[in-house]
Amino acid sequence: MKAAAARVAELEELKEQGPLTDEQEAELAELQAKVAHQKQKKKDAKARYRRARKAAFARVAELEALKERGPLTVEPVAELAELQPRADRVPGTGCRSG
Repeated sequence: MKAAAARVAELEELKEQGPLTDEQEAELAELQAKVAHQKQKKKDAKARYRRARKAAFARVAELEALKERGPLTVEPVAELAELQPRADRVPGTGCRSG
């Protein structure tokens, strides 16, 4: 994707200097679409990751609240152990809590 983005920048710079050939215009349009698609895919993946992390954080908080009321059964203890590393970051900051 970096090569495609670099080529888009190069073609856009050429376009500022004067008209592009039909071949260059077609290449620019194709690459712009490709770069835009890749950026959207990356943005969507980041959004899915953030949602999953927030859900893990919320579930850990819920399990810890249950733990304060009394001992947890085996399943919630295992779930808490699995989720804790993923939720051990403060949502929205990427920083470790505590």
